[in-house]
Amino acid sequence: MKKFILIFILILNIISARTIVLATDPFPPFHSPEVKGYGFFAEIVQAAFKEVGHDLKIEFVPWNRALELSQTGYYDGVIGALYSDDRAKNYLFSNTVYKMGLSIFINKNNKFTKNDLENKKNLRLGRVRGYYYPEGNSFVKNHSILESSTLENSLGALLNNRLDFIIEANTVINYLLNEKFKSNKDKIVELDILNYQEYKILISKKAKDSEEILTDFNSGLDKIRGNGVYNKILKKYKVK
Repeated sequence: MKKFILIFILILNIISARTIVLATDPFPPFHSPEVKGYGFFAEIVQAAFKEVGHDLKIEFVPWNRALELSQTGYYDGVIGALYSDDRAKNYLFSNTVYKMGLSIFINKNNKFTKNDLENKKNLRLGRVRGYYYPEGNSFVKNHSILESSTLENSLGALLNNRLDFIIEANTVINYLLNEKFKSNKDKIVELDILNYQEYKILISKKAKDSEEILTDFNSGLDKIRGNGVYNKILKKYKVK
């Protein structure tokens, strides 16, 4: 009888286990095909799903495409996003996976102060198409937003004075400056940290068993935080 019950449980686990397909854009060192292990955030998400018996497949595409296709259920969701009321119409949000510092970056030749950016109007703020900034922020609402397809393009525009400033995760900008813009990295200055944002995964409401996927992920995330796997991944990537 015990043997039968064990076999039955194993069959149930096999049936419930699945491959979760999430889309995202390159955002190193959080998630990127150029980073070993696809980045610390991607590895945390993979470990959380693995803890509850699911495999994870990551598709790297432009951010807007990741959002558009996941909203239809083509992908199960997206890796790495901030909460917004608009996104909540189409997605279920996971528990917080990581808190990231959101900072202001300028070209040091412009000599802007934080007060300038907060009180001046119609400066050129760079943003990747489809990225989101918290609503009502005076650093955002008073300025002209110029969009690009990638964060590297935004950084290049800032270096060439086609933008006045950008607001982005300091971990990501510092990584790109050290890896992609070494010869010019001293020209970009981190003016100030605005705040810390909760970075999550989003599960499409159109995905099959979306609520179950979200519950499983949150459970797996709690488990890897409890068993030390979460901190081991951060240590491996030298991230605090």
